[in-house]
Amino acid sequence: MRFRGHPWMGAISGLFFGLAVAVLIQQFGIWPLDNLSVFGLPAIGLVIGLLVAAWGPIGRGRADPFAERPVDRPAATAPPAGPTQPTPPQPPAGGETQDRPPGTA
Repeated sequence: MRFRGHPWMGAISGLFFGLAVAVLIQQFGIWPLDNLSVFGLPAIGLVIGLLVAAWGPIGRGRADPFAERPVDRPAATAPPAGPTQPTPPQPPAGGETQDRPPGTA
C-alpha cells in the first residue's frame, strides 16, 4: 500500500483517538470499561488513522527542484539615493570641543 500522507502520525493519532473515545464513553456511562473498549476502540482508531494517512488529505509536499522561481522586481518607487543614516556632527574648527570651555587644558 502506498501512503500519500504520514502513516506513523496517522497510526499514533488514531491510537490516541481510540483511547480517548474509550475513556469518554466510560465516563459518560454509555459503555463500561472492559476489554472491548480498552483494546478494541484503540485498534479501530489505529485502523482509521492509517486509512486517513493512506488517503492523505494533508499529504507530503513534493517540491519540484526545477520549478521556476518568481523574479524579484524592483519596487515601483525606489527610495532616495544617499546615506541611510545621518552623518555625525563635525568637531568645531581649531580642535576645541564643546564639553570644555576654550583655553582650558
